[in-house]
Amino acid sequence: MKINFNLACSLLFSVCFALIACDQKGSADGSRERAAAEQQGARDVNNENLTRLAKGMEDDLALRHHFFDAIEGDFSGSLKMEDDFYQININLVRSLPAYMGSRTRQLSEVESDLNGLYFLVRISLSKFNSSLSSVFCHPIAVRPSFSTGVLTVASQDCANFYSLFLSEGPLQREQLNSKSFEENLKNQELGAQGLADKINSKAVHKVNFLRGTLKTPTSSKAYDLSVERSTHDH
Repeated sequence: MKINFNLACSLLFSVCFALIACDQKGSADGSRERAAAEQQGARDVNNENLTRLAKGMEDDLALRHHFFDAIEGDFSGSLKMEDDFYQININLVRSLPAYMGSRTRQLSEVESDLNGLYFLVRISLSKFNSSLSSVFCHPIAVRPSFSTGVLTVASQDCANFYSLFLSEGPLQREQLNSKSFEENLKNQELGAQGLADKINSKAVHKVNFLRGTLKTPTSSKAYDLSVERSTHDH
């Protein structure tokens, strides 16, 4: 039987073309699959990195809440300005509660809490036996220093300027009489820093005293103050 040469060549060409086309299609499909797998792998790595970063920030946030929890509460005491004695009350309230859920939060959620965590500080100052001389500080946003243990209260909503130091005990009158203002301030700074370190290491869970100074807008003199955590707040 004779085979038409032209027909045979045509058939052979068609078969080869089909094989090449299939091979190219298979290569294209394989490339797309590899690209998709690489993209998914990159997404997985990125998600793992974000989760790890969020976990680290959650741990940092938890330490900050521990610090806030150690200070938060009501404090009261007295101070002398010139010849008058005053009652002072300081209220410290956290702006956000600690997160207690079991869900792993998104990075943006943790960042929002870190940026939004501060104390709302209210201060009232009243001359003894005179309700007409009360001075109030409206709620002021204050962030304590985690390294120095100092809270600085300065705002247009507060007539006076306050520097508050974490303290392990009250300010004793004999300390005021026997030491200069600069020496007392230095001791308060060192004591506050040491107490802040103890809170950060979780050796201390509650601060019961605040010491510091008050400055009025009409005088450059600084007045010493000392307040103690209220008994109902222990």
